[in-house]
Amino acid sequence: MNFTHYDMKKILFLLIVTPLFALGQNTISIDLESGWNIFGYVCQEPEDVIDGLTDYLDFIVIVKNHEGQAYLPEWNYNGIGNLQPGYGYQIKVTETIAAFNLCDVSEDNTAALQAEIDSLNSYGCMDPMACNFDVNHLYDDHFCSYPQLGYDCEGNISEYVLGMEAQGGIVFYIDETGLHGLVAALEDIGPYAWGCQEINISNANEQTIGNGLQNSLEILAMCSETPIASTEALDFENEGYTDWFLPSFDETQEMYFAIGQGATNGNMGGFSNSWYWTSSQANEDIAWSFSFSNGTTFNFFKTSTFMIRPIRSF
Repeated sequence: MNFTHYDMKKILFLLIVTPLFALGQNTISIDLESGWNIFGYVCQEPEDVIDGLTDYLDFIVIVKNHEGQAYLPEWNYNGIGNLQPGYGYQIKVTETIAAFNLCDVSEDNTAALQAEIDSLNSYGCMDPMACNFDVNHLYDDHFCSYPQLGYDCEGNISEYVLGMEAQGGIVFYIDETGLHGLVAALEDIGPYAWGCQEINISNANEQTIGNGLQNSLEILAMCSETPIASTEALDFENEGYTDWFLPSFDETQEMYFAIGQGATNGNMGGFSNSWYWTSSQANEDIAWSFSFSNGTTFNFFKTSTFMIRPIRSF
């Protein structure tokens, strides 16, 4: 457990002193659990750590300050020296101590405590882009929290980014509007044959982005075989979405370079090092496939069985 001077003071006053002070109590005590705890020294004057903790020495294993200096009663070693007003300390005790208290807060030092609380409350995140930004803070404590990329502070999608899980899958393509694109299913299915060997499905030859669905529907209309790659993709469901299809050649290639093994940020889509069918036919006997192990392409016989990764548009 390591805390900076500021961490220790803020933990002490904002979590311990402030609630008690707000209730009008002039005796500040806390219950210590067996093991590690944090306490604050709120007395007005410094005091030798041994004298200050004299009532609890039989239960103390170690006391540490913000600089890592320690007091070890068993060894009669005092590396801390004096307890300092306004500082927090870590303490390890052998058993529970109820109403642990080192001094009372008199009316004379009430104003000083309030000033300390006000001072600490003036620290906070001062970056307007952060979720915990507060215009009332006067000093930056550099503890800002930010939303996950593509989300706002309430957890809503603010923009689509590659690799984001949304719309039932993983985003791998975003059009120029930034509002629409393609997502891949979260896992593979298969292996399956492409199907329709010796049947020329001329309208399923398209390779470009935006043609995977049309290819899949053309295969479904022309081929009665089941199960095959296109029918399994069209029947796929996830998170209530039922409009999945087998990607075209270019859509499959886009997956590889955006969220697959060819992506700069690595294989975010969890693809296997296997061949994957596309919905793009080459001729009546062969169709295009894509290797996610190295990015090569080949047109295999339609009877070959490969993995598929359904996609959908949003």
